[in-house]
Amino acid sequence: MRASPSLGFAPRLPTAISRLAFRVCYRGRHLSITVTADSATYDLLDGPPLTMTHHGALVELGERSVALAIPPIAATPTPTQPPGRSPARRVTAQPFPARAPGRDGRPASGR
Repeated sequence: MRASPSLGFAPRLPTAISRLAFRVCYRGRHLSITVTADSATYDLLDGPPLTMTHHGALVELGERSVALAIPPIAATPTPTQPPGRSPARRVTAQPFPARAPGRDGRPASGR
């Protein structure tokens, strides 16, 4: 949600969530927003009409609910490490050497 200079939403749900519903109070207006994987529904519950944005497109909220599709995410190239910043390979850890026996001849404990 963005509120500068006007209210705007660009909702997306993770795959583990099928539906999200919440309410917002914005400049004396009460809105109900319901988001699913492929659409978002905006309801103006109380207050004067409101112009807002949904994924950058202007939307006028009034007496009727407005249901809008959620655009697909554009594919982007896989990020790469900057030059000279590739991760260092881990060295295989060597086992700890055995401890020398204690004064009484028994193996030493993990002191």
